[in-house]
Amino acid sequence: MNSTLASLLPFIIGSAIVPLQIIVVTLLLTSERRGPLKAIAFVLGMTVARLAQGVLFGLVLTGGSGDPADADSSSVVKATVLTVLGLLLLITAYNTWAKEPDPGRAAAQVADDA
Repeated sequence: MNSTLASLLPFIIGSAIVPLQIIVVTLLLTSERRGPLKAIAFVLGMTVARLAQGVLFGLVLTGGSGDPADADSSSVVKATVLTVLGLLLLITAYNTWAKEPDPGRAAAQVADDA
């Protein structure tokens, strides 16, 4: 149990540091039309989504047994899933980077127009 908590500690600290959900709930609570209902629905939706993610990745990465000690038998599945997720993240990062305007080109264009 202690090793599980220790492995989750960076994620717990990261979630506490990034206050995005707190900001969203605060904005929803201050909205004029049914603010508290929207905030409760948002919190419930986020909770269900996080639980579903935990169950899904827990089943995939441990091979469906739920016991991390049995995860060695599913190392091929685990490696494949992690590789696919890594590639998707790299593709997303490249697409985001490619869409950004080049700051050097924008400065040269302004200088040419002047």
